Amino acid sequence: MENKKDKRIKRGNQVQITIPPDYNIRGSKRILYRLTNDISENGMKIISDTFIPKGILLKIRLDLKGSPRLIQIHGEVKWIRSIYSDERFEMGIKFRDMSPKDARILKKYIENCSVSV
Repeated sequence: MENKKDKRIKRGNQVQITIPPDYNIRGSKRILYRLTNDISENGMKIISDTFIPKGILLKIRLDLKGSPRLIQIHGEVKWIRSIYSDERFEMGIKFRDMSPKDARILKKYIENCSVSV
């Protein structure tokens, strides 16, 4: 998903994921609230109880701890794997279509977290 040299922050941040209406998810909500498992400037990893196939483009609102505002991003599911007997799924999401301002906020957040670790 991301370059191995990318700094990854293993800190849980709140994320709201909106699944597009053209994707049929049986009995599941279109808006999911999760925590990041790790995050970099290019993407994030989350764990969810909802299976979202590879290639789906998601609308993401990311609430970074200590950030002045929510970051609005689109993200593509790049990989997904089953954990806990198909009851939970770990997935990697690559960020796309991020505004320059949001990219600066995310970069600063990762730099600050790297210093404090």
